[in-house]
Amino acid sequence: MQKLTHYREAVKLYKGLYLAEVNETWVYSHREHLRQNYLNILLQVAEIYLQMSNYELALDYIQRALDEDNCLEAAYRLSFRVYAAMGNRPAVVRQYQKCCEVLQREINATPSPQTQALLSGTAQITVNLAKFVMG
Repeated sequence: MQKLTHYREAVKLYKGLYLAEVNETWVYSHREHLRQNYLNILLQVAEIYLQMSNYELALDYIQRALDEDNCLEAAYRLSFRVYAAMGNRPAVVRQYQKCCEVLQREINATPSPQTQALLSGTAQITVNLAKFVMG
């Protein structure tokens, strides 16, 4: 729980791109390093909330990551897992479709094999969960 507290405090400290007004090459690597740390922390917080079955907060932190980088496949994959844990297969499929659309539009790419495989896996989990619940 202490880890979660520290991560949440770190998220509060992030105020956007480091030295956004500076357009010099020396700042790019520092800026991207801090941005990647921020994204990783957001996903780690979401993962902790998923483990705690606090799905709404997990999705909130995932959305923050996607707001910062809408091509972040790790965030989409984590959202698949959250929606699957909720038993919400249509939301898993919608998130996958959104991922496909964004990647195509932004970088002219398709989801990675890892993302595609997770979609198949989460779809099967939600089907099995539904069968278990329905008896």
